[in-house]
Amino acid sequence: ARTGLGEVLISALAPGTKLKPHCVQNNFRLTCHLGLLCPDGAQLRVGPTWREWREGRCLVFDDSFEHEVRNDGKGLRVVLLLRFWNPDFPISHRANAAELDNMAQFDLSRRYWIPPMHPARKAKVSRLLDDAIRNR
Repeated sequence: ARTGLGEVLISALAPGTKLKPHCVQNNFRLTCHLGLLCPDGAQLRVGPTWREWREGRCLVFDDSFEHEVRNDGKGLRVVLLLRFWNPDFPISHRANAAELDNMAQFDLSRRYWIPPMHPARKAKVSRLLDDAIRNR
């Protein structure tokens, strides 16, 4: 995490949302999605394989492989997303990982590629999250 390669966040995906195929430029880290709210039809593809999230279960993958996300379900999909060192990445190289290919700056800069959420859309996502939690 000191070099910008660790991250923890909540990821919410509204029904009908699709994230285009993407990948990172190296395999320094792995990504884990812990399912919190997982409607049927919410899926993750890594390489050629599609998986569905399950509440209380983790999907761990190497995000240097092309992956995409879609929520064809009727409810909000929420996961706890964690990124951490790939155990196969040598400990001796970790201190220099940011310099090896500027990954820390890449991760920070890509956040600016996504425009801020429109207030009406943000309110809708908040209502969906509230409803999903209330209806558990």
